[in-house]
Amino acid sequence: MANGQRRVARFSQFAICYSLFAAILAVCAAYGAIAQERPAAFVDASTVVPGLIVEMRYAGAHNFVGRPIDGYEAPRCLLTKPAANALAGVAKDVAAYGLVIKVFDCYRPTRAVANFVRWARDLNDTAGKAEFYPDVDKRTLFRDGYIASQSGHSRGSTIDLTLAQPVESITLNAAEIKFESVTTTVNGHELKATVTTDEQKQQATLAFDQTLPAGKLTLKIEYTGILNNELRGFYLSKTAKRNYAVTQFESTDARRAFPCFDEPAFKATFDIQLTVDTGDTVISNTNAVSDTPGPVVGEHTVKFATTPKMSTFYEQVTGVKVCSLLFPS
Repeated sequence: MANGQRRVARFSQFAICYSLFAAILAVCAAYGAIAQERPAAFVDASTVVPGLIVEMRYAGAHNFVGRPIDGYEAPRCLLTKPAANALAGVAKDVAAYGLVIKVFDCYRPTRAVANFVRWARDLNDTAGKAEFYPDVDKRTLFRDGYIASQSGHSRGSTIDLTLAQPVESITLNAAEIKFESVTTTVNGHELKATVTTDEQKQQATLAFDQTLPAGKLTLKIEYTGILNNELRGFYLSKTAKRNYAVTQFESTDARRAFPCFDEPAFKATFDIQLTVDTGDTVISNTNAVSDTPGPVVGEHTVKFATTPKMSTFYEQVTGVKVCSLLFPS
């Protein structure tokens, strides 16, 4: 089994174990603004959990508000002692698979929640919109559940985390896909990947000539696919008058439309943009947020709102004579 495939298998194994852990243990997380405010029952998680990465963006300006949030006066995460010890046990288990835990948010002070509410109600305060919520209408933040007047974080029962792992390659699902180029940027330098496909396993391994650091990474993939006649993936539907491009991704056929982690257990948000002939209509899961002419004469480009977090097989696209398809997420 290739290294990339072992990583996928190990990640799936851990995801199941961690889900069970999360269901059994209600992690009581707390964030200490200053040392004097730390409750005696809490400890600094970074002193207990081996390899823990803390990325507390609310303590700085690189967040969707664009400035430090009230109550986040230092980038630290506190946990109750039992919870910290339990999380340390999980960290030791996943270390065997080359994984570490990264936390983004722990206990959220009520003054921080109040800060978010004030910011959400000020429709003119959009400093972080371009980077963090370019397609979200700020007027709908409460309605759509992005902002709430009460937060589970404030009850000390919620922690935001992910897994991190330095790797040299990434394995995605792909079928009937021809890769043109794959690049990413690390520390300001563009890296190109060598792509190896396995048609039988419907996988593509993207290998880089240096180790990719743990953390967030953006892949830019240029590829071409086909409109097949198999009624799955991205396929051609013919009628007497018109031909339609339609998707059917359930349960693992999204990989025929775009490279992705195409497993029902994995969930993500999707940003869909399609270019079709002028006058033709396209439909996706969410509402269209823009419809602009081009990029060439006789075409128009429709961009849809970001979807909720969901499995790939829930994604849908229907259009007439589709010219190009872009999944930026």
